[in-house]
Parts: sequence; C-alpha cells; structure tokens
Amino acid sequence: MHWRCLLSCLLLLALVVFSACRAEPLKPVKAKPTLTPSPTPTPSLVGAETVAREYLRAWQNGAYERMYAMLSSSAMASITAEKFTSRYPAIAAEATMTNLTASITGVQRVLTTTAQVTFTLTVDTQLVGQFQIENVLDLSYDGQRWAVDWTPKAIFPLLVWDNLVHMFIQVPSRGNIYDRQDLPLATEGQVIEVGVVPGQIEDEARLLYVLNMLLRLPKETIKAKYAHAGRPDWFMPIGEMTPEAAQANKALLSSVPGIVWREKPVRAYPMAIWLHR
Repeated sequence: MHWRCLLSCLLLLALVVFSACRAEPLKPVKAKPTLTPSPTPTPSLVGAETVAREYLRAWQNGAYERMYAMLSSSAMASITAEKFTSRYPAIAAEATMTNLTASITGVQRVLTTTAQVTFTLTVDTQLVGQFQIENVLDLSYDGQRWAVDWTPKAIFPLLVWDNLVHMFIQVPSRGNIYDRQDLPLATEGQVIEVGVVPGQIEDEARLLYVLNMLLRLPKETIKAKYAHAGRPDWFMPIGEMTPEAAQANKALLSSVPGIVWREKPVRAYPMAIWLHR
C-alpha cells in the first residue's frame, strides 16, 4: 500500500513537471505593411512657360538683374551676377543691336522636372539690319519653382565653349580714280593700326610710354581705349601709323608685350598734297 501511494505521487509529480516544461505555442507575427512612396508630382509646363516668358520679357527690357534672379542654382554657380549682367549689353554693343524681341514658339517636357522652351529672337542692328535666330531655353524644376538652366547658348546658339560675338566689317574695295594724264587722284592705300591686347600686358608703364612716343597720344587717352575691353584677349585699337613708320619702329613695337598691330585699308588721295601747296 505504501509503495502504491509513493508511485502515484511520483507519477503525479512527473505529470506536473512535464506540463510546466511544455513550450508555449508560437504566436503568429503580423507583418508590417510596406510603405509605398507617393509618386513625385509632375510639375505643370504652364509654370515653365510662364518663367520663360518673364525671362525673355526682361531680356527685351534690359532688366539683366531680373534675368539673373530667374536662373537655377547650378546656373548661378557657373557665372556671377556681375559677369552675367555685363555680358548681355557687351554683346548688344558689339552686334550694334538697337532692338530685340523674343517670341515663344513651343514648350516641351524633356524629363519629369526639365523642359525646353523654343523661341524666335528678332534682332535689329545698325550695320546689318534685321535678322532672326531660332533658339532654345532650358529649364528645370527644383521642387518649388521652375528656373532657367542658363548657358551662353541661351543668348545665341553658337555661343559654346569660348566662342565670342564679334562684328567683322568688310567694306568692298573702291576702284582707283585717275585724271586725264593717268595720274592717280584716289587709290587704295594702307595704314598700320596699332592696338593693345590687355591680357598680354606685362609692363604697363613702358607700354604707355612707347605708344605715347609713337602715336603722340596722351597716356590717359591710350589707357582709356583699352581699359574697358570685354575680354582680356580682345584687340583694342589705339591709333594709326604709316607703313614706313611702323617698319622703322618694328623692333621697338615687338619688344613690348601687349602691343599688336595690323594692316588696315584706307582711301588715299595722292594729289591732295599738291592741292594744298
């Protein structure tokens, strides 16, 4: 009887321990929902066209600071406000512009946040009359506004790399005129045009001294003629010399960095000297 009670107690204890050691059933883990990013809204092309129209209107009115304010941050990083606002009037002066108008001809999306606005630029000039150019304005959207991705091509399409705007005037040569005795009354002659390339100057005091001595011009006048060059590599005319005088002073002219000369056709009147005697 005693052994039966003991055996029953052991069985009961084993059952309790077994029940206590059973692992709790695993509860299913709920998966977290995957967040799907909301698509970036596509900016309206109406905004791009509005900015382009305001930019071109500012160009027509000569409001260059206003134009600069409409550039994208990357475009502003490529050029300072001072250089930007001085380049436009410098090009206008070189091309002898008197008026310009810009008319938008189309707007198209390139990528989600970039666009191109095509326009026709009509330019009136003093020397070559009126001409038209088809061009493109690139714009980008930064999340808040449309802005102009400016490069020099926004002025003229061929203004890439280091290209410049320069007006080369070619005047057709005139025929010689002779009197009845076959003596020349008017002929084509040449003079030597002496100028300065500012970026090549090494000793400005000597340069001014030599040009003052050869051209008989005040030093202040000489300096004023090249002080406002649009670029340091531009040739800025200072004065003229006869071919004979230039040849006689060739060594002196060649010894001064910054002084450059070139031939220039002129109308000569050989008999004029006799008329004034």
